[in-house]
Amino acid sequence: MSKSQTALECYHDFLGLPPALIAAVSPMYKSQNVRIFLLDNSSNMKRTDSTLMKASANFTKIDKKDGVSRWAELSQFVEFHAKMAARCGMPTQFRLVNDEDDENSAAAVPRKFAVCWNGSKDKDAINDEKDAVVTNMKSVLLNKKCNPMAAQGEAETLRKKKEFVSVIICTHGIPTDEEGNTGKAVTKDFVDSLDDFWGEGMEVFLHNPWLTYGIGLHRIREAGLGTELMDDLDEKSFDIEEIRDFCVELFLGPKNELSLRNPNIDFKGFIDDLEAAMEKESLVWNPLKNKLTPWIDVKKLKVMFEKTMKEKNRVRQNYGRAASQDDSGGTRVRSNARRSGGFSASMHCGGGKDAPAGIKKSTTTAPGMKKPAPNDYKRSATTGSSNPPRRATSDPLERPEMSRPTSNGSDSNMDKDTAPKANDLKEYMQQWSHKAPDYKKLKPLEELLVNVPDLFPPMNRFVEWHEYYFKWKGFSEDAFREESGDELKELLRRASRKSKLFLHPDKLPGDLTENQDELFKTIWNVIQESEAATLE
Repeated sequence: MSKSQTALECYHDFLGLPPALIAAVSPMYKSQNVRIFLLDNSSNMKRTDSTLMKASANFTKIDKKDGVSRWAELSQFVEFHAKMAARCGMPTQFRLVNDEDDENSAAAVPRKFAVCWNGSKDKDAINDEKDAVVTNMKSVLLNKKCNPMAAQGEAETLRKKKEFVSVIICTHGIPTDEEGNTGKAVTKDFVDSLDDFWGEGMEVFLHNPWLTYGIGLHRIREAGLGTELMDDLDEKSFDIEEIRDFCVELFLGPKNELSLRNPNIDFKGFIDDLEAAMEKESLVWNPLKNKLTPWIDVKKLKVMFEKTMKEKNRVRQNYGRAASQDDSGGTRVRSNARRSGGFSASMHCGGGKDAPAGIKKSTTTAPGMKKPAPNDYKRSATTGSSNPPRRATSDPLERPEMSRPTSNGSDSNMDKDTAPKANDLKEYMQQWSHKAPDYKKLKPLEELLVNVPDLFPPMNRFVEWHEYYFKWKGFSEDAFREESGDELKELLRRASRKSKLFLHPDKLPGDLTENQDELFKTIWNVIQESEAATLE
């Protein structure tokens, strides 16, 4: 084993990550050619709306200091990754987006400075490079208003070598699409971004409240070493198979004697296996709860999926018996081949065995650099959906395209059992937004946000299909279930802000029909009204 690999494992332990996860991180580390951090050194970075991290030894407690400058937060971030680069032998370059030309300064800060960039193995030289990074960050003037950024890279060469470059853009940010366009003409996705530890922890919790988003996961993602499953944590609510895949990645390494049973076949066994795994893992600091908690909240996971899994298994068993007999009472052979997302006995280990070639879309990516779509989930780089549109099927185990699992096992939380049948789009929207039986009182904001997918086809038969629906990133209703007071308000504020990125008029496609336009305007207005009543 190389010294760099050994150092990476030591850093892995230092971050408090489960030992097994190194098996998933190591291929990313080996395939990562270089890391390039683009640092916004414009005057906007003087604003004091950011946060510094204050961590105890072994990250058993992590406090924060608000009201610091954006540059102070970025400097702490850069110092960490400079140290990581020096210790793990990771070629890393930091580039200022503006020249630091100062007529009154005899020693201007260079626009580029790096650690391990030229392949030096001399320990003292590498430490000098690391110290120079820290010194340069303290000397930056922040006297330029502009923030010019451009994508760079040698994709073809990297692709041939099966390597990638991680480009991490550190900026106050102006939303752009993947071609670098901004303004009202933008109709594509904003570039993915990684918030600070607390903000990102909240993003992950909104989609996957069963997970404690530890500082180790955050740092690994910042470093450009995150797997596909890690990158999806703040983008979508994982289904039970993806949760199992993630837990395999996190806890089950080559030397681990534990196993995780297939939850689709034996959900109770899967839960028992997870509980056994948690007994072997140390607690990790929870940025939402401000205390040490297990990596996986097994109790919450059980509440979220137990009833659903029992119902699925019942349907599966009945379907199996029905399929084993033909109309004449005879037997026939059933194929074991299943579609992705069905009840397959074989499980995929998320993230893929091979690192993607070319340029890897890391925490924040330069315009035009597209992230390779994972084979397991066939995620679209343009729609951001976890699954592509599927054709109609008679398979009783197949879910509708836009449906999303809820903790009670139903596809929709709208009052479909008590509500009168809607006659048009206006009535259907009223049933989503207001409480039965008179539909005059607005529903809670969390209920509105969770049930937005019910407003898209096939649940909503009054509006036409559009690919843009897949860009909605659904929230888990269990993220709001046990929260109250300021904690609940912060979650709702974050979820509401995220929903507006989808609903903003500048983001909507230009080819909407009249019904689709009315749909999005109504959702926007209702959420605005509920937000004002709830959070102000």
